[in-house]
Amino acid sequence: MNSSARKLALFLMLATFASAPSSRADVPEVSELDLSTPQGFMAGIGFDESYYKMFDDDQAINEEEQEPLIRLLSRIRRPKPKQIEAWLQLRPDWGAFVDQPDQSRLDCFLLVGRVVKIESRPILPELGAVYELADFYALEVIPTDSESSGVQRVTLLSLTIPERFKPLVDQPADAIDEPISAAAYFLKRTTPAAAAEMMIAAVTERVSWHPDHVNASLGVNAGQILLAAQGVDIGQFDTVRDRAAFTGLENESFYQSMAAISSISPEQLAKVATPVALPQLLTDPGSYRGAAVRVSGTVRRITKIVVDEETARRRGLEYYYEINLFVPLETPIISQAHADTSTRKEFRHSYPVVLCSRELPPGGSVSDDLHLQVTADGIFYKDWAYRTPFMSTDDPNRRQISPLFIVNRPRTIEGATTAEVNSIALWVLIFAVLASSLGIGAGVMLAGKRKRR
Repeated sequence: MNSSARKLALFLMLATFASAPSSRADVPEVSELDLSTPQGFMAGIGFDESYYKMFDDDQAINEEEQEPLIRLLSRIRRPKPKQIEAWLQLRPDWGAFVDQPDQSRLDCFLLVGRVVKIESRPILPELGAVYELADFYALEVIPTDSESSGVQRVTLLSLTIPERFKPLVDQPADAIDEPISAAAYFLKRTTPAAAAEMMIAAVTERVSWHPDHVNASLGVNAGQILLAAQGVDIGQFDTVRDRAAFTGLENESFYQSMAAISSISPEQLAKVATPVALPQLLTDPGSYRGAAVRVSGTVRRITKIVVDEETARRRGLEYYYEINLFVPLETPIISQAHADTSTRKEFRHSYPVVLCSRELPPGGSVSDDLHLQVTADGIFYKDWAYRTPFMSTDDPNRRQISPLFIVNRPRTIEGATTAEVNSIALWVLIFAVLASSLGIGAGVMLAGKRKRR
């Protein structure tokens, strides 16, 4: 990642910790803690210097060190983004980690590098029973600045990894070579100070993944590469659920992608965007998550979604626009519950999709009565399920399923005729009466508020 993307990666990564739940119920409130240093904070939640002394430098992590290690891993979700931001060393003090490990325990630093091996490590049964955990992960990471830092390898310990990394756990060393970042806490030096290759160990709550090449076996497409280059944690897509309403768990991936889309140049997107294929998106959305696509149609409605204050502060995103778009069809799309023909709903001429856009299209405005022809290059996010009169009148449990795309700014299509607009007027009118209070913006924001309470 370049320097600007590195800063955005930090910004987005810190945002990830905002809604992370506490892993223990027996810790004090944040207001009771010393927040000036990570060491003071951790001491306040039951991890003080007496546990530091259990770690021995100059050797790899061993079973005797599992008690303090698992105790620490169970507590590192507690700090809030503001605290981590204050503690974080953007340029790690590698020299202190090597020469003064005793004085550097729990120093918080931004680790950027490539993971080249992942191992699962079982937790001792007596500890597992206490913490309700079975194992943890050890990632071998080569720091980006390893040649100049004096530290060639970092053993990064975490309770979680991206889902798509899991098939690569305990595989040969050449099975993985992927860019990652993490807000890491220094634990110990794992090689003697005079060793030819210097290694340290650190812990983290979350490993953020920023793939830099298309990889079919890992499900990485060109659109995800563009997002990752802007610091988006592609591992956050693990939380996305298709054919469902929005949940608070999806806030990170949604808002990270929204924050990043404006930094991707139109030329970059246009180069890799492919025309939208609605049947594929509706039947196999997971295979297209994050894909760069081009979508065109008629805008009927635009709503401005104002983001809550905390989200705006953490993402630098105060609002966006929800654009209800009808995409013309070459062949009808039929929705039907199994073999029950009485539930048949047919979209003959067009199909409703949703654009979440950073900017208004030229000539567009917030309105419920638009007939604007647009095209946009963007990122497919999910198949969103929501109630509409057309789909839910006969069965209140039935939902409209619409592909949702994240875009920066749609472009108007010159030369659109009145006849072209009128050809889908009937279906546009159906879409126009969607319940505005159940829009995507409200869904995401309400889910976020529920989570924060």
